[in-house]
Amino acid sequence: YLKIADGCDHTCTFCDIPNIKGKHESRIPKEIIKEAKELVNNNIKEIILISQDITQYGKDLEEKANLVRLLNDLIKIDNLRRIRLMYLRCV
Repeated sequence: YLKIADGCDHTCTFCDIPNIKGKHESRIPKEIIKEAKELVNNNIKEIILISQDITQYGKDLEEKANLVRLLNDLIKIDNLRRIRLMYLRCV
């Protein structure tokens, strides 16, 4: 698993994640790419991107980061065979 963000800004009545984890906070793309390369260098062929709401990735960063740009960077990593996305929230 590769965590790309933590927290959530949604206020769903059934969920307490915003109170537990706090506001959505994305990791810097360069850090994620570096960690992904390290995983691949250790013979990991599949990476599962996780976050409480992966669709919100990058919205809090000053640089122009989003999930599509991150995926485009990740697919350029040699020997990375599969990328899975977990916890997509479609609003």
